[in-house]
Amino acid sequence: MRIAPPPDNELERLDALLRLDILDTPPEPQFDELTELASTLCQTPIALISLIDDKRQWFKSKVGLEANETSRDLAFCAHAILQDELFIVEDTLLDDRFADNPLVTGSPSIRFYAGVPLVTENGEALGTLCAIDQKPHSLSPEQRRGLTILAHQVMSQLNLRKSLRDIKQHMQDAQDAQARKNHFFRFIAHELQQPFQELLQFSNQLRLDLDLIDPTDLRTLVSQLNHSARTTFRMVDNLLQWSMLETNSMPCQPMDIPLDQLIQPIVSMFSPIARQKSVQIQIKMQLPLSLYADIDMMYALLQNLLSNAVRHTPTGGNISVEAEQLPNQTIKLSIRDNGSGISPKRLLNLFSLKPQHADENTHTGKKPHSATLGLLLCQRYTSLNHGSISVESQTHTPSGTVVSVILPSSTRTKTA
Repeated sequence: MRIAPPPDNELERLDALLRLDILDTPPEPQFDELTELASTLCQTPIALISLIDDKRQWFKSKVGLEANETSRDLAFCAHAILQDELFIVEDTLLDDRFADNPLVTGSPSIRFYAGVPLVTENGEALGTLCAIDQKPHSLSPEQRRGLTILAHQVMSQLNLRKSLRDIKQHMQDAQDAQARKNHFFRFIAHELQQPFQELLQFSNQLRLDLDLIDPTDLRTLVSQLNHSARTTFRMVDNLLQWSMLETNSMPCQPMDIPLDQLIQPIVSMFSPIARQKSVQIQIKMQLPLSLYADIDMMYALLQNLLSNAVRHTPTGGNISVEAEQLPNQTIKLSIRDNGSGISPKRLLNLFSLKPQHADENTHTGKKPHSATLGLLLCQRYTSLNHGSISVESQTHTPSGTVVSVILPSSTRTKTA
């Protein structure tokens, strides 16, 4: 017995077979009908649609045979796929390649084999349509031509099946994308509703009662109005950034970024807001440290994280911005606050677009916040820059929340 060698294009052939996604699938009428026609045309008790993977021949359709597969080493079809056209063995006992093959000497006692390779447009032979008899046999020219035509029809059905599956998958992907888009717009509408309502409320109060408000209350009202305006601006800005990411119009252009030149300006930006709450912001950083990342994305990331920390740190609280070099050529940035923390339920869905209700809010007793989109942006920015982001938090303890971002360090970073 001779074992057929693999074709020269074996890797491409196996890849094309796997792309069909047909191995080990149930019987299908369109293939069974072609197999029955092959058996009738060739007047053989056995006909098969056989597909050859790396270890076996598997039968997509079969007539007159109980087995679902056999070893590739024993397969006549493994020899047939090496041919350019119909492969015929009229009497296996007279052919030294097959005379002592267990499929000849034992069940199913093959004495005649005729197989036409099932070939893709790129020339990969995936298997065969074959006719088998248990006695010597021959085919007329018309039968040979007919079997070849049926093999072409099998290949057409395989391609049609793949095309229909691809179309169905594309339709499902489009439906999923539309569902995500609809969910995103519902989320945005939900998150923007509160800050706009506050803006309208405070501005209406100023418009109607300006002459009646004493200076102290006026200062408080203007401060609240300013806070709502900042919140709304942050949400709209995040929405624009998210849209740019979704449309691939925000390229990631990494560069060396000295950390002090990145962190100091952002801390200075939020210092006036923090002072209003008597919140201290400290920078704890080994020097010199440098990231290798997109600078615009890093500015947006740190602004979102520090904005969240300032917003949710109580009066008189503390925030620290920390940076350290890790052994694996990465840098860990951490924003740590001593707020009331994040509930376990909220923590599990922190990077989700699901709108958060008041009872799921990060800080118990306060109004719902609009930080979710900002956190999603931070997650996308870290991913695009080959990094990761994580959040640790405890409620009802002084520990508060720590958001950690790990990013590649600059090639010029020097350890302290």
